[in-house]
Amino acid sequence: MKNLWVYGVVFILSFVSHLVAIQTASIFESGNASYSKGHYQAAIKDYQSLIQNNQKNGAIYYNLGNAYFKSGKQGMALLQYERARQYLAYDEDLNANIQFLKEHLNLNKKMSESSWKERVRMYSRNKMTQQTWEIISYGLYIICIVLVSISIFNLRLRKRDMVYISGVVLCFLISISFLRTAYIGKNMKTGFVITPITTVRYSPSFSGAVAFKLTEGMKVEIIRDHNGWKHIRLNEKQSGWVNSDAIIAI
Repeated sequence: MKNLWVYGVVFILSFVSHLVAIQTASIFESGNASYSKGHYQAAIKDYQSLIQNNQKNGAIYYNLGNAYFKSGKQGMALLQYERARQYLAYDEDLNANIQFLKEHLNLNKKMSESSWKERVRMYSRNKMTQQTWEIISYGLYIICIVLVSISIFNLRLRKRDMVYISGVVLCFLISISFLRTAYIGKNMKTGFVITPITTVRYSPSFSGAVAFKLTEGMKVEIIRDHNGWKHIRLNEKQSGWVNSDAIIAI
């Protein structure tokens, strides 16, 4: 009797899961059909309904980005493409669309005006996923352990080959640096500007003095939220407050 109860529960769960999968596929195909007919708002509605029901994957975010781009909402399109990168990090079409949008919005030129450290940091984060940073850092750490082990059991090498020792130290420092970057990236909340022009102020109020302005599609670090405002950081020298409606977190 107990086994029949277990089998019944498993059957019901499998049946419900199958129905959800069918419904998800149906809505996704409906969104694709609307997109192909040029009904972009209807397509956006379908894709967003899937995401709201926790049906998230790279294809949904990618198609949603395409629909927003066709609707003229380029900041929203870039936001959805970046969300899709979490699932399709090395997809050629996706990365080509991201690059095209950045050039169209003149974001690459704005990035080139930043300091060289900021450019390196942003370039590396855009090119590699969070998982890649972690894999590289742990891989280098393991290499360090192996090299140290070799030096322990080979006393002649340890005493006379300073290049070898320097290589071990350098490898260790690089692994720590990569691990720190991975940690920062994992705990950093980033967002995209979705309005054509966004004013950054020194205080969370429309009466606050203007610090600088952001343009559509720019990526910022979100430090915290406060009463409808977001405290953001563009780079190591520029930070301030913006209205929460202007920026959406990835």
